[in-house]
Amino acid sequence: MSMTRRVSAFICIVMSAVFLSSCSVVSADPETLIQAPSPTGELTDISEAFAKYADDYTLVFPTSGEHTSAYVVEDIDADGVSEAMVFYKLKSENYILHVNVLEQDGKRWRSVADYNTNGTDIDKVILSDLSGTGRKSIAVGIINSVDSSYHLEVLTFDGDGYIQCQMQNSYVDFACSDMDHDGREELVILCDEYSDNVVVKRVAVLCNFDESTSLIRDEIYSAEIDRGASDYSFAGVGSIEYGAAPTLTADGVQNTQASEVRTANALYFDAVKNEEYITEVIYFDEIAKSLTAPMYDTASGSNDLTVRSFGRRSMDINEDGEIEIPNDLLLPGSWYSNSVYATQWMQLQSDNSFIDVMTVYTDSENKFSMSFPDSWIDDNNVTVSHYQNTITFSLWDASANRRSTDLLEIRLVAQQSWDTNGSTASQYIRLGTKYGNVYLARILETDNKYSITEEQLVNGFRIK
Repeated sequence: MSMTRRVSAFICIVMSAVFLSSCSVVSADPETLIQAPSPTGELTDISEAFAKYADDYTLVFPTSGEHTSAYVVEDIDADGVSEAMVFYKLKSENYILHVNVLEQDGKRWRSVADYNTNGTDIDKVILSDLSGTGRKSIAVGIINSVDSSYHLEVLTFDGDGYIQCQMQNSYVDFACSDMDHDGREELVILCDEYSDNVVVKRVAVLCNFDESTSLIRDEIYSAEIDRGASDYSFAGVGSIEYGAAPTLTADGVQNTQASEVRTANALYFDAVKNEEYITEVIYFDEIAKSLTAPMYDTASGSNDLTVRSFGRRSMDINEDGEIEIPNDLLLPGSWYSNSVYATQWMQLQSDNSFIDVMTVYTDSENKFSMSFPDSWIDDNNVTVSHYQNTITFSLWDASANRRSTDLLEIRLVAQQSWDTNGSTASQYIRLGTKYGNVYLARILETDNKYSITEEQLVNGFRIK
């Protein structure tokens, strides 16, 4: 686990002032107007307006994130009226990526500002209120196709025809959230530190901005994370509880009173590591005033707590506002050539331990999933077997190394066969119909501590 300190050095962050000379700022021609929006839709009118401003251009689409269109419409200057952003390249400029902002002038759209980035393509775009004023900063993850490098440019539109670059930095991923409950969002960047052009450390860096969206120099915090990972994917923001570290009394004795427990917004980043998968969790400890990455072990320099073989993304699986991390659970009775797994969805606790909030068996071939009742999870003694179109959930007798009591049977029957003979199968519970099949279930054991109820079955079964 990693408890980190606040750093006054820049780590891999570069102040915006350093880059102002390289941040191109262009005021667009205010006379670029078009007619009122037509019934064909707002984006069509924005496109037509932009075409009056730029010639021989190619639209650029972000490859990931929430915004995957070359057009983004949102109120970014907090004036109550939406602006439109267009991401594009001019063929005459060797395909340099531009960001153009259009505003509504009455019933017309017009281009009011344009910005030249230092890249060619877009990884992702995040709009975030970094200043706490309601104005949205445009955080653009930019790809340079020349050297395949990634860097972030944080842009602001002042409402008067100018786009300003507040900071630039290389990254492997980034996200925004209100990390310290101050009413404004912060930017968290995952990036590398180099020595002699060799990566020596990977860090998560929290950046605070003031009301003018300038980087606050003495409010930069960092936490080291696993530098062996790649192909990051931001999984989301979840609520997490954390406890204060034990304190010492004046005479050096540890205070044994219960630690204070607080709630933080944590960022979850899934990543690939050595053909397996991990999840980094990042949150701000308001008590210690430090950024924390609890999955990272400083002794080993690695995140091994969340390693898993299958690439299921972390998510809020039970819609409780907290992100759960998937874990591979090898079911009993499996062997190397025929391993059967379920997925444990693990929730991080305030003491950095995990609890299993849901265990799900997913049958990719037959396109369904089944949540295990608590009794199956507690002892992990339920196995799954297949025979033709029948899937059976059974108790596993470890002493005899074989299946014992069969608990539940899932059967797939062709829709046409069911329509003809279904009335004779009264012992089955019909769970649903899809892909030309009827999904049926039969509870095989009702007088056992591991028996599943019909309610548990119906609530836990999902057709993919």
